[in-house]
Amino acid sequence: MGAFSQLLAKHNVQVRRGAADNHRQQQILERFNRSLAERVFGRQYAHEMLLAARGSSERSIKWVTRLPAVIAALNGEVTRLTGKKPSQDIKARSVA
Repeated sequence: MGAFSQLLAKHNVQVRRGAADNHRQQQILERFNRSLAERVFGRQYAHEMLLAARGSSERSIKWVTRLPAVIAALNGEVTRLTGKKPSQDIKARSVA
């Protein structure tokens, strides 16, 4: 077992893969990723523009501290595609 696999096992992380030819699973994941990026990186870019306006070339890492709250919020919101919260779908064996 490699170092990464050991780290996943240590934190009880299970990797799930979508079924072949099941595009609906991919749609749900891609939409979640898009929503995540919109919420996390929009704030980061705004912060970097403020830094640039002050003459700094520093890159913002505010998204790192914001990420857990954004994921919790996204997992707690009902999605239009399934009509359920992602936190419910995560526990399910399949999403219908």
